[in-house]
Order: sequence, then C-alpha cells, then structure tokens
Amino acid sequence: LRGHVSAVARGRWRGHSVDGNGDCVVLTQLPMYFPATDSPFVREQKKTIYFEVKLLALRAGPTPQDCSGFSIGFAAQPYPSWRSPGWERGGLGVFSDDGCRFVNDSFGGRDFTMPFKVGETVGLGMEFELPENICSGDKHSKSCKVHIFFTRNGRRSESWDLHEEVDADSGDVEGLEGDYDLYGAIGLFGGVDFESCFDPAGWLWKPE
Repeated sequence: LRGHVSAVARGRWRGHSVDGNGDCVVLTQLPMYFPATDSPFVREQKKTIYFEVKLLALRAGPTPQDCSGFSIGFAAQPYPSWRSPGWERGGLGVFSDDGCRFVNDSFGGRDFTMPFKVGETVGLGMEFELPENICSGDKHSKSCKVHIFFTRNGRRSESWDLHEEVDADSGDVEGLEGDYDLYGAIGLFGGVDFESCFDPAGWLWKPE
C-alpha cells in the first residue's frame, strides 16, 4: 500500500491510498474467523463475521483512463498484497466502481449491486452454518454452509450462497468454506480515503 492506515478509535481505522496507487489489499492483522474455535463443526452453532467501510473520498485513478475505488471482502492467507480481494484463491470481494462481486475469480466477476457513492457505508458479512446434509456423504458434507450478505448504509440488501454458482474458469471456492483462517480485506486502487469499523457498537447495520 502506498498510503497510510491508522487507528482512530476502538475497532475503527482510517486510511488512504495515494493518487495513482495500483491494485493492493489491506488485511486485518488477526483473522476474523478462526476454524479451531469458530467452525460450526466445533461450536455447533452459526458463526457470523462482518465489518463496514465508509467511502470518504475518491481521487486520481491508477491511470488517467481508470477510475479509483475500493473493494470490501475477506481473504485467506497467504494472499498477494498486489491483488484485490476476490481475484485470487481464497478471496472474495464486492467492488465500488461497478458493484460486481468476485470469488476466486479475476475474469470479470458477476453483476451484484449498484456502485458505491462517496459518503456511503457498505458492509460485508459471512455466515457459517452446519450443512443440512452433514450425514449424507455428499462432497460438501464436511464443508460449512456459507452465506455472504451485503449492507448499504445499515440496510441488509443483496446476498448469495457461496456454493450456488462457481465460474468454470475461476476454479472452486477453496479457502472460503470455513476450514481456513479468514481475514477482513479492503482492496484499493487509485487515490481513496476510507474508514473501516470492526466494532459492532459502531456499525450502522444492527444484527438481529
């Protein structure tokens, strides 16, 4: 990252990337999901991870032809620092410039939501549950049921099931099924100012 990230309050971080910054990703220092304690196979109940990012400003893009923006997502380590979440194995992300979502896929993603506007706060969560077919011998029976949901300004909106659709070109969903540590991931391209919140007390979205 060519820029800076600093803590401004408990569970809240503010950061920026410089004008013209190329693609990069900022990951949480510690995993937000830790299979040894968080897996539904261990705790026998659902586990949800979630965080929010407020888009404060957009400046010059990576090139004069490209706009700047960010993506909100999750990633398993090791993850390349020069790639946005969702573009490599063990990553998923939703992008501000076009609203597309990517899962282990750098081939264009899928249409998902509206682009993010400056001043908006978006959130992304992953819900891990025991599979319904846990005793069936199905190939996913040892993998969690994973649901990803998106919020905008505190309102839960679009969502998808991790296993519902996988691009043939993009491989599988390895690393995202609840058997790897997962870190919060913010992808940046161009000049971006943002503030992230990992403290539930500061979220616009309130869990039910």
